[in-house]
Amino acid sequence: MTEALAALSIRRTIAVRNRIEELTPLYALLETVSWEAGLSETVSRRLLLVCEELFGNIVRYGYPPDDEDMVELTVECGPETIVLTFVDHAVAHDVSQEPAAPAEKPLAEMEPGGLGLFLVHHFATSVQNRREGRANITEVLLAREAENA
Repeated sequence: MTEALAALSIRRTIAVRNRIEELTPLYALLETVSWEAGLSETVSRRLLLVCEELFGNIVRYGYPPDDEDMVELTVECGPETIVLTFVDHAVAHDVSQEPAAPAEKPLAEMEPGGLGLFLVHHFATSVQNRREGRANITEVLLAREAENA
């Protein structure tokens, strides 16, 4: 990576409705930032996975079915780290605790669910969550360079 790319700092924020179809504009934002920052394909895919898992959990489990709200995502890409920050007004939730590793089973025996949050913690340097008033604020720190890519 050139010194110019290493010094690059990008910050973008988007607010979307709390509906799963809003993943499309979130993906578009992350793909644009990945391209602008010169991130590897591996890191870019990790960002998309983390976003899908956390946003999906907020939408699926945080709100009653007809409750309309906005969820904000900020992505900050610095010289060494990337920070994804989600702000929502769903029920209080805390994803900062790393779940236990899933039991090793043949793929045919695995049940859907439970792996996403484990992967978020696996890819992240840290996952922090706090409640401010009615807002959940979740910050995920990822390395700009992928280890074991």
